[in-house]
Amino acid sequence: MKTNTYISKVAIITIAIILSTGSAFSDELEFSQASIILEHNAVDHDAEIVVVVKGGDEGLVKLKIFAPDGKSILDVSTEEMIVGLREFSIESAEPDMANVIHSYPEGLYSIQGITVSGKKLGASVKFSHKLPGLPKLQLNKKAGQITWSPVSGATKYMVELEREIEDKDIMKLRVELPPTIRSFFIPKAFLVPGDYQIGILTYGVNGNITVIEEEFSLH
Repeated sequence: MKTNTYISKVAIITIAIILSTGSAFSDELEFSQASIILEHNAVDHDAEIVVVVKGGDEGLVKLKIFAPDGKSILDVSTEEMIVGLREFSIESAEPDMANVIHSYPEGLYSIQGITVSGKKLGASVKFSHKLPGLPKLQLNKKAGQITWSPVSGATKYMVELEREIEDKDIMKLRVELPPTIRSFFIPKAFLVPGDYQIGILTYGVNGNITVIEEEFSLH
């Protein structure tokens, strides 16, 4: 975060690939979590893919993800593991949006895993480019209040507030709100001189997310 006093706005678009019901094959167990997220910074014009896969109580020794055309986009394996790996969180590089969309088209993605004992896990994940709208954010620094415009079809909002010193986060706050609430008062602990960033995440019915962020300073 920059330390100047002007306010800048950053819009980030996040596309979620949501987990469909059932596993990829009838003889497989289900993952407890499986998602692929596309995050797009509309100001910097870059994007990244974030993959999160979580197994059950037993660790995994193999994990594979296949694109709708059958192409392998991830292949991870370990050898001679006693406990295995339970959760994977992987981020791609951040090229421009066009390259990321081209590499990850819409459709069904297949996720397959094998546990330490040889059990199979699977999931079919549906990817959609459809996004909820982007709200307009208004910040009243004197009153310490954030408000934003309604977004049609939003299922919930999340407020993210960060305070930084020399580009290091020293305070963070995340609050999840129902779609009927579109305002938030900043806690008094944050209303001290310093540099801040406020973000509003909008969740759509398909799990996709749009985010708008604003940097500001208090004196």
